[in-house]
Amino acid sequence: MEGETPNSAGQPVPQPLTPQEAMPAPAPVPAPPAPQEVAPAPTPPPPVPPAPAEALPDQPSEAKQPAPKPKSKMPIIIGIIALVIILLIGGYFTLFKPSGQVTTTSTQATSGKTWQIIYANDMFDPASVTIKKGDTVKFVNQGASSADIESTQNAELSLGGLATGSNLSATLNQVGTWKYYNNLNRSQTGTIIVTE
Repeated sequence: MEGETPNSAGQPVPQPLTPQEAMPAPAPVPAPPAPQEVAPAPTPPPPVPPAPAEALPDQPSEAKQPAPKPKSKMPIIIGIIALVIILLIGGYFTLFKPSGQVTTTSTQATSGKTWQIIYANDMFDPASVTIKKGDTVKFVNQGASSADIESTQNAELSLGGLATGSNLSATLNQVGTWKYYNNLNRSQTGTIIVTE
């Protein structure tokens, strides 16, 4: 064989191949098939553009619209907090509303002195006071309970409810001795003497 050398035992030893010998021979390229006669395919008609859809008032158009932004909950939270604050303030003034000052005056009143009578411990102090015509008497409730100041003798002393921590005033223009009482407990009384 060509390219083989016998070894010492006389058997042939294969020899390495040269690069030209190692490359296989190129495969034969098949010939292109003979053209066959094929009927041309019919050309499709050009596409018809779709008619624009009319958007109905209650249906959105199919045009791409940007996605709506998520709504913030902050205005709702602020509104709820404001409502709670308003309710708390309103409730405070409803529950702890001091009774208003009631002033009974007469067209004959002259400016005079103001005398203070304290209602505390279920009694009026002083229980009796002497004042001049036109002077003002101011009832101040420093007690733990309410009172209702009334007089059957002098309408100027019928002042009504006296809540804890509040006060009521009356200017007295009728000369005389006038008894008043707590309408909630008629045993609690006082006397005002009005002089010229």
